[in-house]
Amino acid sequence: AFYEKNKDEVTDIDKFREIKLANNCYCCVGEGSYGSEGFVAYLDENKNLVWVLYSEESNPFINVSEYIPDIIIVESSSNIRLKININNPMDLELVV
Repeated sequence: AFYEKNKDEVTDIDKFREIKLANNCYCCVGEGSYGSEGFVAYLDENKNLVWVLYSEESNPFINVSEYIPDIIIVESSSNIRLKININNPMDLELVV
């Protein structure tokens, strides 16, 4: 299995916050195994993973809010703020 051959490539996560979005899906944020890691995950209405953004250098993501339908804003403990399109997570921007 992947885990047995790649233990260094797997991390534990802790979820800090989860919100239900207007489309009845969910978004959650949290941290990885090391203090510098953070994640944002988008889940469908049954809480199945759709996509995840994982950062090794952002610090934990501690807050998430729905800015407008289909757009979320997440914030890390190091004050990094990202605006993310939930339908196209590659479409993200740094909020200053």
